[in-house]
Amino acid sequence: MDADIRQSHYAIVGREWHLPLCIHSLGWHAEQEDVYRPEGFALPQVLYCVSGEGVFESKGKKIPVPKNTFVYIPQYLPHSYHAVSDKWSVQWIAFGGEYFEKVVEGLGFSDATVVHNPSVNRSEDHFVKIYDLMLKNTFESRMFAGSELYQFFTEQAAFMQRKSKASHAEEKLEEVLVYIENNYMEDLTLASLAKVAGITPEYLCWLFKNNLGMRPFVYIAKKRIQKAKYFLKTKSVKETAELVGIPNVSYFCRIFRQYENLTPGQFKE
Repeated sequence: MDADIRQSHYAIVGREWHLPLCIHSLGWHAEQEDVYRPEGFALPQVLYCVSGEGVFESKGKKIPVPKNTFVYIPQYLPHSYHAVSDKWSVQWIAFGGEYFEKVVEGLGFSDATVVHNPSVNRSEDHFVKIYDLMLKNTFESRMFAGSELYQFFTEQAAFMQRKSKASHAEEKLEEVLVYIENNYMEDLTLASLAKVAGITPEYLCWLFKNNLGMRPFVYIAKKRIQKAKYFLKTKSVKETAELVGIPNVSYFCRIFRQYENLTPGQFKE
């Protein structure tokens, strides 16, 4: 985006304000100044950090805004933001429209929202397209600019949803990993492990494969061998096999050799 849009404003004619979403003003501050709004701003805003880092403050919370971070600020929300790096470059849009509240709330933006989204090219592309459309200064181009802003919001909402699902998946996987750590010596089954996290065995297998690159029982085998190496320092091979949940000594030796390239006896030497 060229430097000539560091500050740009566009008035909205009456009929545009009846569109679901419409742009009121937009711009780019290559060196964003400190902003303090104890009464908030009359219109909802979108900020996008192009480079540097700043901090957004609202309701007693301070949230970092590094590069590739999107901030949604509802109208009349008391807030402030300021740079914490030497130069903080920020693109911004103030918008409205007859149904803007339903549109943004329907996408999950009911309060101030800060999202770090690494899809920098996509996000900046939207700002460039919106700016180019606003430059044409026709009703049709400004209408398409509002549509582009809606697409920007939907992509951020989709990213947030994917991130939320990933976080949920990580929590479920962590529950199982903690259980294995404390119960590796027991007779573990796929069904019992899935029950720990309240998920299906199929989904559990997918979590292990997608996050750890291995099946659950491969992970368990490696965990048991890891523990076995500790016990073998002071215990016999038979005792170690029982302690790690593989009472069949012959099978234990075969698994140990598979992962360590030597027998338990050789390891003890």
